[in-house]
Amino acid sequence: MDVEKSSIEKLKRALYSRDDTVVPTDKRSSLRVNDHDVPTDWGGKKNLDFQPQETMTTKKTFASKFLFFSLFFFVVSVAVASYAFLGGGNTVSPDNVSLVVFAPSTVASGEEADVGITITNNNNIDLQDVYISLVYPEGVTPVTGGRIIKGKIALGTIPAKGKKDYATRFALLGEKETVKTMTINVEYKIKGSNAVFFREKSFDIGIGSSPFVLSVQTQEAVTSGDTMTLLVELDANSTSVIKNTMLKVEYPYGFSYTQSNIKPSVGKDTWRLGDMKNGDKKVLRIEGTLSGQDMEERTFRIAVGSGEKQNDTSFAINLATAQAVVGIRKSFFDLAVEPNREAISLGENNTISISWKNTLPQKIINARISATLSGPAFDRQKVNPSNDGYFRSVDNTVIWDKNTKSELLELLPGDEGSVSFGLGSLSMLVAKNPYIEVKVTMVGDKTDETGTLSTSQTLLVKINSNVQLRARSYRAEGPFTNSGPIPPKADSESTYTITYVLTNSLNDINGAVVTASLPVGLSWKGQVSPGSEKVSYDENTRKIVWNAGTVGAGAGFTAPAKQVSFQVGLTPNVNQIGSTPDLLTGISLFARDAYTEAQLSASAVNINTQYADKGFRLGNDVVVK
Repeated sequence: MDVEKSSIEKLKRALYSRDDTVVPTDKRSSLRVNDHDVPTDWGGKKNLDFQPQETMTTKKTFASKFLFFSLFFFVVSVAVASYAFLGGGNTVSPDNVSLVVFAPSTVASGEEADVGITITNNNNIDLQDVYISLVYPEGVTPVTGGRIIKGKIALGTIPAKGKKDYATRFALLGEKETVKTMTINVEYKIKGSNAVFFREKSFDIGIGSSPFVLSVQTQEAVTSGDTMTLLVELDANSTSVIKNTMLKVEYPYGFSYTQSNIKPSVGKDTWRLGDMKNGDKKVLRIEGTLSGQDMEERTFRIAVGSGEKQNDTSFAINLATAQAVVGIRKSFFDLAVEPNREAISLGENNTISISWKNTLPQKIINARISATLSGPAFDRQKVNPSNDGYFRSVDNTVIWDKNTKSELLELLPGDEGSVSFGLGSLSMLVAKNPYIEVKVTMVGDKTDETGTLSTSQTLLVKINSNVQLRARSYRAEGPFTNSGPIPPKADSESTYTITYVLTNSLNDINGAVVTASLPVGLSWKGQVSPGSEKVSYDENTRKIVWNAGTVGAGAGFTAPAKQVSFQVGLTPNVNQIGSTPDLLTGISLFARDAYTEAQLSASAVNINTQYADKGFRLGNDVVVK
């Protein structure tokens, strides 16, 4: 070890020293050279005595035996499993459980159907905890059945090779020729297993007839904008009572509901008709207007159903449906009905003009015009038919025909004409938003077709509200305390209370404004009552303005009148001695009728020093020295 370390140390000194004397001078001995003879060819073949066939054969025999044994074990396992599942004595298969349904193929809607179900167990072991559940669509209701547990019916145990019957009854509702599909689900267990097995079967029952006979009648064609009538008749023919019968009408685009003989229960398209039994009948008459382009068609769809509850707003299933198609045609007569004035006041008269033109390319014969009058403001005593018409008072109808106007006997293409008549409103009326309705109908026969052409127009003549304005001056009465001499004295100020009273009869009015001028020599005192009223004074124009706003119908009649009070001061000059000076001039009211949209106006006489107090005495209004 010391020799080795000494050699290593010498080597280090030799590597890192700058002194050549320390470089080792040892010399290594040279290598010895050995010669070998190498053959130049492969030489002859030698027998290595190697026997590969024998070795491989031994290994292959063991693998073949192992593979054969595995295959044999697999085949035996499959055979045993197949026997256990398919032919074993204690196994079960869902295919060995059969469901047979006994049910009618069709029933009448609203009637009950008896359904029998037989469950057969063809397995070799018992079926335990057997439950049956029934899945049925809308319109099918189970009536009787077994004990229901969480929506399932418990059937107990079905023994091996045994069966169990279950009977139930369904009430079916639906439209004619619809099919109701029901599904039976059976679930069960077997002894010694927690697995649940299932079996299901579906069956159909058709609806042979509807519980209602639904019919719809209307015009084949109408003129755009004309009034039309939809007549719906509903007859019950079910052997059972149909609860909470409902009828719904789907209106087409362009139809506007006006009224019906039975008030709608929901909106304007749904009617609750209550319970209906065999023989019951309902007739619904719907009126409205239909608008559209020439040659278009509109379809009304009517459906009848049964709500689950009395106050239901819809039904899930249709029991009967029907539809009606109405054509829209160009106006046959291009009928126009125009009033002299669109709105009149109570007691006033008005003139109605009716014009027509044959717009068809063929002749029309036996034309007839009728104007039926109605409405809360209509005065039968003021109807004034023209010389070629007559008033049939029994039904308030003005009539023109070929007997009163010869040109109506035959209308050639392009022929036109007109008639007119007068009407008037009642002088006294309490109803709100009153009117006179004028329904004009023109009919005629086409020469090349059977049937009658008809065109109608309806006009409302509205009645304006009657507004009145009263203005009074007061000294001792009213909300303010007045001062100054009475009678008024020259060069001395006397104050007065001015009160406006606004009344309104029939319709609401909007934007009511009362204006008046304050004469020279009077002053605005800035006192207003009630304080919520908007009264202003402009010193430059000397105008007093009251923005009364909206005044309801009946103000001053069935409700309190609207009023306001304010105070002014009078300082008469010597030139006014012996006179009765005005306190307010140019008192005017302007408003807009919210119903007729007419501009209304009223005025009041000028107010002077002749005040309205009960204590007024003759001469109290005359200026003295």
